[in-house]
Amino acid sequence: MFELLFKLFRPAIGVANGVIADLLFRDETPRLSRLQWAQLRRWRDGQLRKAGVVTSRAKSPKGITAEMLMRVKVRLAEPEDAEGLCEANVRSIREVCGADPAYTPEQIDRWCEYKTPAWYRELMTMAHKRLYAGLLDGAIAGVGLLDLKLGKIELLYLAPEALGAGLGRALLKRMEHEAREHQLTALTLQSTTVAREFYERQGYQNLGPGEGLPSFSMRKGL
Repeated sequence: MFELLFKLFRPAIGVANGVIADLLFRDETPRLSRLQWAQLRRWRDGQLRKAGVVTSRAKSPKGITAEMLMRVKVRLAEPEDAEGLCEANVRSIREVCGADPAYTPEQIDRWCEYKTPAWYRELMTMAHKRLYAGLLDGAIAGVGLLDLKLGKIELLYLAPEALGAGLGRALLKRMEHEAREHQLTALTLQSTTVAREFYERQGYQNLGPGEGLPSFSMRKGL
């Protein structure tokens, strides 16, 4: 019954990262009793929790409010996104990671040198990879890359203006969802020094120093 009502009585729904951002029901609708409306709200809140969404009435400092999710959207990248993805990725490396003294200017330059629009278009053609565009207020401000063969998140970068807006978590949840859909039981990644605490808050275990650039090897069971 609730699934049907969900489709019929949803005057305002925001969608970000393929999950429900918010759902408003009208108490004055006469067809349902107060008890039925209470049951319906509990069902709705359960669906939101399963989707990794915190409603605007929640008080969790670790969650994303519905208002934040209304600003962000995650979708599969398209060829015309390549320039925007490249810009967001390179700006994240230079302006966010580059502000950490753990990285030298030479390391930052090498980190960015192969990241061109053509590289992102090539990634889109690989059947075992999923490249995502993260949008903030309609503009590309983040990039995520999932390798389904390796069970690894290879990219998750945000332009500086997207930090704290919920876009990083939205990208991460989308990739975790895709991994579960493909029957993966765990994901690994190499975290930058500046992103380690973010991943730990999302349930990733720090396995110690990574290879190459200063980083951390991390893993999460799904």
